[in-house]
Amino acid sequence: MGSVKKKANRLQNMQDQARASNGRRHRKKHKKNNTILYVLLMIFVLGAGIYLTFNVFFKVESFAVSGSDKYSTNQVIQATQIQIGDNLFKIDTNEVAKRISETLPYIESAKVTRKLPSVLSVELTEAEVIGAVKTGETYCLISQGGKILETGVTSPPSNVAVVSGLDMATPQVGQYLTEGDDPTRIQILNQLIAALTQYGMVENINVIDVTDTLNLYLVYKNAIKIELGSQAELEYKINFVSQVLKQENIENQEGIIDASGAVDQDQPNVRFRAGDFDEIMGTVTTPPVTASPEESTDTSEPDSSVPDDSQDASSQASSTTSDTDNTSQSAAST
Repeated sequence: MGSVKKKANRLQNMQDQARASNGRRHRKKHKKNNTILYVLLMIFVLGAGIYLTFNVFFKVESFAVSGSDKYSTNQVIQATQIQIGDNLFKIDTNEVAKRISETLPYIESAKVTRKLPSVLSVELTEAEVIGAVKTGETYCLISQGGKILETGVTSPPSNVAVVSGLDMATPQVGQYLTEGDDPTRIQILNQLIAALTQYGMVENINVIDVTDTLNLYLVYKNAIKIELGSQAELEYKINFVSQVLKQENIENQEGIIDASGAVDQDQPNVRFRAGDFDEIMGTVTTPPVTASPEESTDTSEPDSSVPDDSQDASSQASSTTSDTDNTSQSAAST
């Protein structure tokens, strides 16, 4: 009886273990099926969200434009080429910013951002005219960043520097000065503009001449010529020139500042020498001597009352000859 009972217990245990194992397998299968279902559900929800985001929600309903006095809001919106109803998340904000800068010359830079749920924000930085590059008989206006703002200008603005010596064959409005046309001089010009801006001198510069890259010069307040020499240590030279202008009492004087030797930082050689500005620039010319109207139109005979040197000489010669003849005759009679 005991052995039969033990066998029955073992059989019961085996059945219990089989049922437990089947239960575990069932639970694992159920859990796996649930996981697959959850994943599929998440994919569906994500896909639906993406579809709704790019096709139903977050459409452009308005624009927020700031930072420009030169262009109207409508001009800026037209430059974006974005329409009401376009999806915010389909807009390439960097491309839109570039498009604005290229279309509107006097916009130096633009920042385009999304303001959910329906606003496209455009923040603008306007360009300031800082130079007028002479191109043949006209001028090309440029910004501090080297952007070409206008071409074909017959007369440069009075408050900007005229840039001479830069070769610009085909300047295009909205583009930037490229190093392809005249790389050395463009690099020099960019360095000068940056240094002049840094030391607060750019507004008082009338001429920037980069014609001779070994003899660069500026004109300050139409009164002082600033000689810079070569492009070596340009920022350093401009720094010392600004100090000379501040330290020496030359605000209302004319003359020349020679900064071409300011390459030694231990012993900079920058000095001011007073002088006539026109003479320094070589613009003084001696007017031609012309006859007065009376002299140029007088065709009358010479006044007989005025002695004539040539007549006097002839008379003296005749008198001498006559005296000689008389002397000879007297000698013969004797």
